[in-house]
Amino acid sequence: MEPDPLGQPASAFRRVAPVLAEELEARGLRTVRDLLLHRPSRYEDRRALLGAGEAQVGARVALLAEVRRPRKGRLRRGGGTLSCQLVDATGQLGAVWFHVRPWQLRELEAGRRCFFTGTVKASKAGGRVLFNPEYEPLEEEAPSAASLHFGRVVPLYPGTAHPRALRSLIGALIEAVLPSLDDPLPEALRAEHALLPLAEAVRGLHFPSGATPEQLERLDTEAHRRLAFDELLWLSLGMARRRRVARRRPGFAFRAGEGELARAIAGLPFTPTGAQRRALGEIAADLCSGEPMQRLLEGDVGSGKTAVAAIALRLAVESGFQGALMAPTELLAVQHERTLRRLLEPAGVPVRLVTSSAGGAKAARAAFEGGAPGVAVGTQALLQESLPFGTLALAVIDEQHRFGVEDRLRLSAKGRAPHVLLMSATPIPRTLAIALRGDLDVSVLDELPPGREPVETRVFSGAARAKALDALRAEVGAGRQAYVVYPLIEESEKIDLAHATGGASRLAAQLPEARIALVHGRMPAAERERIMAAFRDGAVDVLVATTVVEVGVDVPNATLMIVSQAERFGLSQLHQLRGRVGRGPHPSRCFLLPRGPLSRDARRRLSALARSHDGFAIARMDLEIRGPGEVLGRRQSGLPELSFADPVRQPKLLEAARALAFDLVARDPELQSAGARRLVEGLRRLFGDRTSLAAVA
Repeated sequence: MEPDPLGQPASAFRRVAPVLAEELEARGLRTVRDLLLHRPSRYEDRRALLGAGEAQVGARVALLAEVRRPRKGRLRRGGGTLSCQLVDATGQLGAVWFHVRPWQLRELEAGRRCFFTGTVKASKAGGRVLFNPEYEPLEEEAPSAASLHFGRVVPLYPGTAHPRALRSLIGALIEAVLPSLDDPLPEALRAEHALLPLAEAVRGLHFPSGATPEQLERLDTEAHRRLAFDELLWLSLGMARRRRVARRRPGFAFRAGEGELARAIAGLPFTPTGAQRRALGEIAADLCSGEPMQRLLEGDVGSGKTAVAAIALRLAVESGFQGALMAPTELLAVQHERTLRRLLEPAGVPVRLVTSSAGGAKAARAAFEGGAPGVAVGTQALLQESLPFGTLALAVIDEQHRFGVEDRLRLSAKGRAPHVLLMSATPIPRTLAIALRGDLDVSVLDELPPGREPVETRVFSGAARAKALDALRAEVGAGRQAYVVYPLIEESEKIDLAHATGGASRLAAQLPEARIALVHGRMPAAERERIMAAFRDGAVDVLVATTVVEVGVDVPNATLMIVSQAERFGLSQLHQLRGRVGRGPHPSRCFLLPRGPLSRDARRRLSALARSHDGFAIARMDLEIRGPGEVLGRRQSGLPELSFADPVRQPKLLEAARALAFDLVARDPELQSAGARRLVEGLRRLFGDRTSLAAVA
């Protein structure tokens, strides 16, 4: 079998200078594939040359000029400099290079004509100068159209210290590899979706032609679109295969027709929203099918996800089966157990708590042994092999992004394949939910129960910050409770912990009458749970915390959320924190306290949060500003490493790739036809395993 050229090291096709090789290794650019798919961070148009005498201070310019009066110098801390004048028919412009190498001195000799590009700065003497401009010696009398660096739109790559060398290497690899590169997409499919041939797309990624300035600015050319489609197709094939494997085993068929569902809904102590009824209809249809449900239920804070899960669990028990609800923390499990008891026990549905410290495992063993119908609520303790679910037919997983796929599979592996309902309080757009969890069906709760008052949100900075302390004192004096949250960013955890600890000490001095407690992620879990339980039970007035309370307990008496250094949070995270208050009958407020002057972007984000209470709208804005990986957390969300595709901005492309992948797997489940094998092998050669979230056979 011929070696895959894309998997070969770049040095197999062209010698790589040691200094560049070291940089490429440090950046993980080891193979031809890595380099050909190394996405430029931006493009620079070097087609229009400007005269040296016409260049204005502050302008980014490209010019063809002759080197005059080169002069070497020394830096105080070592290293050499080279200064000269760049002269053409329109005038002259100064240029200075620092830490020059001997070969640069030879290339920039007097009389040498070169292309130069850089930003014009003002010199101390009042002239105009280019500092460390990029250049390319002109070897011929006339400018060459074949230059990779001038006279065309050129790529600029992120974080490289050797842009010319990297551009030259990628250009050489394009010429060496692209002529023999197989296109995994057949011509008819490319025509159907108006996609470039692969070789043309890879070349256009690095050296675009025909793209508009707007497309180049957005990094959204036809070349990007073709590679984005391939990424989404490879991702969707993995999702389709994973979904097929999950549904291969027989599931449980519930008695969950219209009559049973209506009777269960009528047992709720409130009138469900239209969104809840819609989601319950979708879930009930899955439960009746006999095929294992794999469904994501997402909704804003307070949209009623737990009530929907309660109805589904009731249908499980009334069908003669067992159900389970798993939460990420013991405190949340206790809260869910209380809620489910209130909603289900009047209907005769037994609910039992199973956690590592609640001592409930033994009682649960006795209750569930033999398949007795009922509902178990707990944490990862529900995954213990010793817990004998005889007929576990429905597994509900809250805050699904905090559990890995392996946890889901372990829970699903108990007995026959149960239905799985995942719940998430991060209200992301449906297209992104499909991209992240394409093996799942998605139900959305986009409606809040009537009567829930929005939380007043204000931004305080400078001297106005004192108003937040006055409000905190007033709330505590009125018998209410409050959160004070400090940021926690992984790279500076010790600094952030010091901020939270110092903040708790200052508040204790400023509010001696208040009972103040501190909770953070570096505490032992048992201690953290104890403090948060004390806050829930009213034994703590002010809970100073890091973001461990982002997904917290329901404390109806908490009416004030103060977020320190609010500019360090994303919009979705701030919205989640704001959702910790406003859960009771009292008016609630959220105060955002930025630290220091705000950037324009930060001011725009905080102002947007103060104006809006729509979690979906807030999440969309956050996604557009920071990107999916930052909003959801790549490790927790399972977000693939997408270099070209953006599911938020390219929903139609995602839908097309997903439809193609799922149709292909439906027609050819094992992907064994010649066309399917060619497609899979071609996409695997192109992307390796970095994009697909599941093995594609």
